Amino acid sequence: MTNVQSSHDKENQFSVTNISTSAPIITTDTATTSTNAKAATPGNNFSYLNQAIIDIENILYKNCIELNQHETKLITLLERSEAMEKNAKQFKKVNKNFNLLKWKQHKCMTSLIVIGSTILTMIIILLLIYL
Repeated sequence: MTNVQSSHDKENQFSVTNISTSAPIITTDTATTSTNAKAATPGNNFSYLNQAIIDIENILYKNCIELNQHETKLITLLERSEAMEKNAKQFKKVNKNFNLLKWKQHKCMTSLIVIGSTILTMIIILLLIYL
């Protein structure tokens, strides 16, 4: 498994491999628990806290396993996204060059039409003067 890290994540080195290879943490609480609605005792608070920590660790473990399963898909999507960005930049550059060429052709054609019109006008004027 390869770790994909952005520049932001390089500060917080976190490896999923350490967690995903370990077994889930499922333990039974040995602290005393009370099912009555009595006042909370220190043992009771510790029991709830311990169970909450165990639940959180199990959730983190499951999330890491799920992330590990989807990691190759995420890498593929990242590579495709980068390729699409590169293609978009290249298309923009080609489109800009094409539009510039099209504009130059239009300018050249306009210049030729103006020159041709001027020559034709001069020929007509010269013919009218000498005839």
